[in-house]
This record gives sequence, C-alpha cells and structure tokens, in this order.
Amino acid sequence: MRIFTDQARGLGPARRQARGATPARGAGERPRRGGAESSRGMALILVVSSIAVLTAVAVDFAYNTQVDTRLAANARDELRAYYLARSATNFSRLLLSFQHQLDSQSTAMRSQLGDVANQVPGLGALAGMTNLRLWDALPIESAAITGFIEAAAGTEDKEEPPLPTVAPMPGEAVPASGLARFGSFEGGFSTRIEDEEAKVNLNKLDNPGQRGSIAGQQFLLLIGEPRWNFLFDEETSHRERYLREDLLVHLRDWIDSDEVETSLNPINPMELFVDGFGDEKAPYTRYPQRYEPKNARFDSLEEVYLVAGITDRFMAAFGDRLTVYPDINSRLNVNTSDPLQLYMLIQAAAQDPANPMLQNPIVIESIVEQIALVRMLGPMMGITVEQFVTILEAAGIAVRPEIKHSAATNDFLGDKSETFKITAIGQAGNVTKKLVTVLRYDEGLGRLLYYQEE
Repeated sequence: MRIFTDQARGLGPARRQARGATPARGAGERPRRGGAESSRGMALILVVSSIAVLTAVAVDFAYNTQVDTRLAANARDELRAYYLARSATNFSRLLLSFQHQLDSQSTAMRSQLGDVANQVPGLGALAGMTNLRLWDALPIESAAITGFIEAAAGTEDKEEPPLPTVAPMPGEAVPASGLARFGSFEGGFSTRIEDEEAKVNLNKLDNPGQRGSIAGQQFLLLIGEPRWNFLFDEETSHRERYLREDLLVHLRDWIDSDEVETSLNPINPMELFVDGFGDEKAPYTRYPQRYEPKNARFDSLEEVYLVAGITDRFMAAFGDRLTVYPDINSRLNVNTSDPLQLYMLIQAAAQDPANPMLQNPIVIESIVEQIALVRMLGPMMGITVEQFVTILEAAGIAVRPEIKHSAATNDFLGDKSETFKITAIGQAGNVTKKLVTVLRYDEGLGRLLYYQEE
C-alpha cells in the first residue's frame, strides 16, 4: 500500500504535507489563529503597562516637586519670620535704651524737687511727670514702624496689596495674613514688653535680712485670696497636699545654700525665715524619681516646675505674676495693670494687711479709679510711690511708716524698673516665629539675661 510505501521511503508527515497531504486533526482540537493577531495583543498590553508606569512615575515626581517647593517656601518664610522677630526685638531694645536715659534724667529731677512736691499744691502732677513710661505707650509693631518711617521720609501711604483669595502656586510668595507688612518686606511683626520688676521675684526669697522676708510676705499675699483655695486642696501625683506656706518654704529651700528645712516665724514677719530641724531633701528623695534641691538661684521661670508642690494649674494661675530675673535688691514696682497684682500691692503697702476695709470691694474699686485718674495720660504716665501712698491714705488705709516716710528708699515698693521681658512675634506666610528675651539696663541696648526661640 502507499502508506507503507511512504514510511518505507522515510517520508514523515512533513513530507506528506509538502506533497499536498493534509494531516489528520483530532476531534477536540480547535483551529489555530494567525501569529500576527497574537503579536498585536501582546504589544497593546506592553504599551498600556508602560503608560501606567510612566504616569505613576510622573505623578510621584510632580508631587515630590511640589512638596520640595513648599518646603523651600516654608524655609524661606521661616527665615523671614525669624529676622522680623529679631528686628522687633532690636526695636524694643532701642526703645528701652531711650527709657533708661529718660529714667536717669527723671531721677535727678525728682531728687531736686525733694519733698516740695508733696507739700506745695499743684506739684504732685509734676512729680508724676517724672515717671513717663515710653515702652508702655509706644507700640512696637510693623504697621506703626512703617507709618513712622513713611511719615519721616515724607512719602504717602501706599495701598497694601489685597490678600490672595485662592491658594498660591508652589513657590509663590505668601503675604502675612495676621500682621501688617513691614515696609517692602513680606511679613510683619509685633512685640509685647513686660515689666519684670512688677512681679514677685522668687530669687529675692534668699535675700538675707528684711528684704527676703518682704518678698515672702508679698508671695503669700499674691496667692492668699480664698478663691485660690482649690489649688491647695487638690492632691499631687503622690497623694500629698501642700499649703501656701509649704510652697513658700519649698521655694526658699530650693535656692538657699544650706540643707536644712526652712521654717516660718509667725511672731515677727520682718524675720519670716528661720532655720528648722527637718531635711529639705525629703520632698524629693522619698519617691522613685529622686533628685535634690538646687541650693542656688533660679536661672529661668521654667525651673520653678521642679519645686515640690508646684503644679501646672498653679503656674497657669500665677506664672505670669512671678519672675526670677530682676536683681535681688530690686523693689516691687507699683505700676501694673494686672488687678491681682494691684490688689497685692495695696495689701503690701497697708500697715495692717488684714484690715477689713481691704476686703471691701467698693474701697478697692475706688482706689483703682483714683490710680487711673492720676494716670490721666494713659499708659505713658506712671504713678510714683508718693502718689500711691497719698491715694491709699485718702481712702482711709493706714500705710506702713517705712513706705510713707521713705518713699524713695524703702525696701517694699518702687516705681522704676530696670529688667524687662520682650516677646517678639514675626510672621511671614504661614510661618510664625516667637522670640523671648529678658534684659536689664546697661549703657548699651541692655544686658541679656534670658533668650528663647519658639
């Protein structure tokens, strides 16, 4: 047969197909498609996959570019805000330098007047004119400084560009939204100057003799109102309660040089602190988190948190009314706008702090109104110790003879300050920088006592 003949000749299926024979197909086998159609499908998948990958890479690159641009813009604005705050600090130091010169001249003027101002009618106001407070009346703000410069240069005010109503493009300058611009610079600044000598100086507690006792009395008067009882009724994390007197003892033990617990003398307030018999380390060494009192003066107000019994709530109530920066021989300034501090000053000047008249809100309100009347020119006009004594006596409050007869040299109250805290805020774009500086008068722009960036 032919099949056998082909096999005998060595002709396989390929040879037979070449000769026109058709190979047999199985019953379930489908016909094959052409190779061109299969290649086109694979190419389409490759193209779509490549486009997806490239799109993801492009989107990621664009996002990273935008993030980097934003970071660069924020870094630029942070640098601007920092130097705007530095400018505000320098302006404030310059103003305080002028204040120092004015205080020196007014002190000489008051020494020439002597006691005549208290005896001759009409000279009381002249004595008050010797206590001008420039820093309390002149605002250090970018808008005020810019207006002053433009007025001095004789230029007209330029209309500020409107703030953008839509989100800026990456890298576009963003004007300050909360503060007025400082000249042609992008951003603005503002400052707040605080009189540190109008606050109770905790470092003065270690002052030997009468001055340390006076500081202790002023501290107890500051925190002594019954409305603050809740601060001393609550327990600490170690389930302890500290009275007002306990806090005063702990504050002094932290800064004194010995290791003996301080006791309070209830008989003679002018010798308030006496040596006790206990160990001042006990409140700090009987718990797992052990440490010892510093036995040196406070370097900053944040250090007060380390004293036993000082809580966040206590500092929230009195932290702005305490200080550690003035000289330990400085006197408490009677010029303050804080009602709590003013009430403490009235009690500190009274011969009898427990006088029932001092508990009468009508009497206190009349004294405050008289003080505001004396300061008729607003914050720029300070009040002298002599005027403060006159107002208290007019209200029927007997004043300590040490203050009444030695208004200029007493250890209780004063009306001049040399230590100030400057809080400067610079803003550029969405970035805000805060600089806190504490300085004391010297022959230049002030000696730096404390500096912090926030």
